Amino acid sequence: MEDLRPTVALAEQATRIAGDYLLAHQDQTRIIMQKAPDDPLLDADLEAQRLILQTLQSGFPELGVSVGRGRGSASRRPRLLDH
Repeated sequence: MEDLRPTVALAEQATRIAGDYLLAHQDQTRIIMQKAPDDPLLDADLEAQRLILQTLQSGFPELGVSVGRGRGSASRRPRLLDH
């Protein structure tokens, strides 16, 4: 069985980096667009997403990461992040 501890550690690192960023910038965000009523997309959301992807790709450069919006998608590629 494959040892997933390095993978889990990298995922945890990515979430901590993004979480630290969000906490540090929680009072400095701008709304980029309204995805739905009471569901804004913030510039901080996009930056946190970028930080997560950057961290994951640093550990798994071969990983094809797909980012999408909403639930419906023509792509069968699994999404790691959904905003």
